[in-house]
Amino acid sequence: MALKILVVGIGSLALGSTFCVLFDAKGHPWVSVGFLGISLAVSITGNFILIPRAGILGAATATLMAGTMLCCLSGGYVFLRYGSCLPYLSLGRVVLAGILAYGGGYYAMNQSLGLFWSNLLVGSIYVCALFMLGELKQDKPTMRRLLSPLLRYIDSENSGE
Repeated sequence: MALKILVVGIGSLALGSTFCVLFDAKGHPWVSVGFLGISLAVSITGNFILIPRAGILGAATATLMAGTMLCCLSGGYVFLRYGSCLPYLSLGRVVLAGILAYGGGYYAMNQSLGLFWSNLLVGSIYVCALFMLGELKQDKPTMRRLLSPLLRYIDSENSGE
């Protein structure tokens, strides 16, 4: 049970931290420091109160409370300041691509492809789905920059033959 609570708590901490990176990038680092400080205070207080009473379940609950606090504060600030927390169409595309990749992973598990090939299949399905859904666009300079290390490696291998 504690692991289930902890997974949700860490997920909300991750989302809240992502918003904090946005604040830093927009030139408002004091906002993220403030929200992270509040989250830290909630975590410490929750741990002091809940661990003696509930043990590991209390620690997981304190993490959940801190993560939820950070997510609510930072998400609310993003909504008030920028008008929206997430572009919902983009979120839908990413979720759909994730579902398709999950299906590919389920197929790969049933086929006993091995860890490397299974991960390669899942990653390929995810990226292809993002391209097909229009979430990723083919920007030639960006793609060339991303693929240049791989292309240089292939060229060096071919020239050595």
